[in-house]
Amino acid sequence: MSLFDYFFVFLTLLLGCLADCPAGSLRGSTSTNCYKVVGSPTSFLEAQSICLSHNGNLTSINSAYENLFLASNLAELFPTSPNIWTGGNRIIVPGNWTWMDNRPFSYTNWNKGQPSSVSGNDCLTLNLPAGTWSAQSCSLTLPFICEVPSTSDQALTSAPCTAPTVPPHPTYSCESGWHYFEYTNQCYNISNAGNWQTARLYCMQVGGQLASIHNAAENGFIIDIIPNLDGDTWIGLNKLEGSWEWIDNTPVGYTDWAYKEPSGDGSCALINNVNGYDRLHWNDYDCNGIRNFVCKKSAMVSYGK
Repeated sequence: MSLFDYFFVFLTLLLGCLADCPAGSLRGSTSTNCYKVVGSPTSFLEAQSICLSHNGNLTSINSAYENLFLASNLAELFPTSPNIWTGGNRIIVPGNWTWMDNRPFSYTNWNKGQPSSVSGNDCLTLNLPAGTWSAQSCSLTLPFICEVPSTSDQALTSAPCTAPTVPPHPTYSCESGWHYFEYTNQCYNISNAGNWQTARLYCMQVGGQLASIHNAAENGFIIDIIPNLDGDTWIGLNKLEGSWEWIDNTPVGYTDWAYKEPSGDGSCALINNVNGYDRLHWNDYDCNGIRNFVCKKSAMVSYGK
């Protein structure tokens, strides 16, 4: 069964139980557990304010089951959004992670290298589709999920909704010629040669985009798969619209510019492989230059029986 099939079953079961959940919300795995999913990108504190207006809070995640339940289904609702706000934060009690609904912060599923120690990265995102957690800047604007109460006491006495069957643990893979990176659940391919726009079109034709890079681990992985470190390599960072942004519209947080870069040489970014002080760091360059390039796309997902 595909992830879409699981999602269809999930919605079918939930919609059959909506009588006890507020209009426009979905029932979770218990008789009093309702979720309101909001797709409009919003900062963390504004998202919490909206949840409060619905008599709820940004959701807490209290078990591996609940984490998988949310991640596997939200990935279908937000296929182009790698992160979604939850209620985890260390701003209410500085230095200590808590949930907005004051439930115990006992279960965790941090991504490797998380939670970040960077000042200001004090709010918790659920990373899709992997279900791992990251500490992000609270000012980022992201979709979010509220946990809201049921609308009547009937849910406490009636038979609970049947919870969707939890999908087996997913297995990720890439087609031939692509390289899988487990920390992003993405596939990467190095191709040559083209200008930046040609590279972008090629990546789109094979189901991806010029690669965005969001941490040192991902950056190092891409450097490792460049064959014999042969030539500069286009990535998806550009300022064609006036400011530096990723072509896949993911947030620009991590960068690895070489010393005194970007210097204004061009509007597209590449990983530099010229011998010198800035080798294997990023440089801005004329988008018409012919270079290697790296494509990135979601890994194929399969489930055991």
